Amino acid sequence: MEDSKLKANHLAYEKLRKNDITIYFDTPEHLLHIKGVAIDDRYIFLGSANWSRAAIEDNYEATYFEDSPQDALAFRKYVDKIPIQENDIFLPQAKGVSISKDFLLSPELGRTLLNPHTS
Repeated sequence: MEDSKLKANHLAYEKLRKNDITIYFDTPEHLLHIKGVAIDDRYIFLGSANWSRAAIEDNYEATYFEDSPQDALAFRKYVDKIPIQENDIFLPQAKGVSISKDFLLSPELGRTLLNPHTS
């Protein structure tokens, strides 16, 4: 995914997480292209629109919104069958510390870090 989309997705991810919304990620083998949501197993919002400003404000889209517990539940069951990743792609990554080769190879400094511990 290019940087601009990754940044936009990360902002959306952070907003959802701050509001205690669970987030799942599709897999590279099975990409999610559904544009819909079931709310409280009661409402269904489904259509062609991407979840973007342009789609909502500028484009001609076909979108269906209905108070239909039956349709909302059927949609949720369908979505629940979609394979998801086991890991969160936006989990913070631990940052390392740069250590120079000279430090690591120095007998007085770094080499002492490389000694095996004995029990």
